[in-house]
Amino acid sequence: MTMIIRIITAPARTFLRLYETILNLKPTLTILPRLALGLAIGWLIYVPVHELLHAAGCYLGGGMVSELEIKTIYGGGLLKTIYKQPPTTTFSLFSL
Repeated sequence: MTMIIRIITAPARTFLRLYETILNLKPTLTILPRLALGLAIGWLIYVPVHELLHAAGCYLGGGMVSELEIKTIYGGGLLKTIYKQPPTTTFSLFSL
């Protein structure tokens, strides 16, 4: 493989290697809870970052974000305390 192809395909190859490792593990009572915990933690990190990237993309594209709501379960409560907003069930970073 040429260097450029190896660089471009590196994430996919890494994913496939890790996926193969997981599939080769015997589904014991210790592995499955760890996989579920990893999935839950990954999801709780992914959602707010994903929404903030939407707002950043809007700004970079020349748009304007009038409101961004993140539910408390996804870190809205933490962001609310950082920005000292009144208690609600969601966090609004941008509000007009």
